[in-house]
Amino acid sequence: MSGTGGSIGGQSRYGPFHRLHSSTQTEQTARAQLTDGKLYGRAARWSSILSVKAYRGPLPPGAEGIEFFTDTAPSPGNHPTLVFWYVGTTGVTVTQNNGENSAVISVRVTAYHYR
Repeated sequence: MSGTGGSIGGQSRYGPFHRLHSSTQTEQTARAQLTDGKLYGRAARWSSILSVKAYRGPLPPGAEGIEFFTDTAPSPGNHPTLVFWYVGTTGVTVTQNNGENSAVISVRVTAYHYR
């Protein structure tokens, strides 16, 4: 199950997780994630807490987006399809991204699918 520890290249990892193509997960954003190994996130609509957000599990067949693993454990939670990394949790930092504060985690992109 995603969100549990696994092993890739001898390193403990969490995942797989994925992000689907959207207005905030564009192909340009995905290319940057592939290159710099960072995922950024703002506060969710219903929250004021900065967080990185993704879907549990591998990128679905035929979907556009990225699949990734991370050494940063997801924040505790029981959502069936979403996973969050909240600022204040080990491995989640805050940085400026496009002129606003964002949560950030380091990732290793393992699948990249855009048409």
